[in-house]
Amino acid sequence: MKDVIVALDFQNREQMRACLERFGGARPYVKVGKELFYAEGPDIVYELKERGHRVFLDLKLHDIPHTVQGAVYSLARLGADMVNVHAAGGIAMMQAAREASESSGYAHPLIIAVTQLTSTDRDAVEALLYGGLTAMAQPDCVTQALSELELDQPAHSLSAQVIRQQYRALVSRYHPDRGGCTARLQRINQAMDTLRQHRLLR
Repeated sequence: MKDVIVALDFQNREQMRACLERFGGARPYVKVGKELFYAEGPDIVYELKERGHRVFLDLKLHDIPHTVQGAVYSLARLGADMVNVHAAGGIAMMQAAREASESSGYAHPLIIAVTQLTSTDRDAVEALLYGGLTAMAQPDCVTQALSELELDQPAHSLSAQVIRQQYRALVSRYHPDRGGCTARLQRINQAMDTLRQHRLLR
């Protein structure tokens, strides 16, 4: 079982113990997440170590470098074998976590970083990368393009699907074959090109 980490995603130590009893004499590598750690506190790590388990503390530390450094130092004192941080905290924070592990004088837990949560889908990532982080710096050309498409919301609040639906509706309305305006249709197409250049239509 050396290649398997068993997730102890339980509400209390009684549930955890019931799970571990099913392994008999085996002592698998185990993962303790926030739910169990917050419910039972640091003692849960001591118990698992006394039982002979290696312990991965899945706490996804994310704070200023100094705070994360102190947290990793404390978790190393508990005997954790692996600790994760959230990569969104930045390089300095991750380096501080590694330095704390290497210099703790106790266990030297492996430090790994989480980049995205499994619950994060593509739309959420795009909204973060191309929306929320750039909402305050939306280029004027993007604002004008959205206006040309008769969309008055900021780019970060619009999905690619909504923009494309609006584009199709405008094409249907302004196409020359349906009595529309050629110049207006050209401006609509130019607006879509602008949004593609700014990676709003992936």
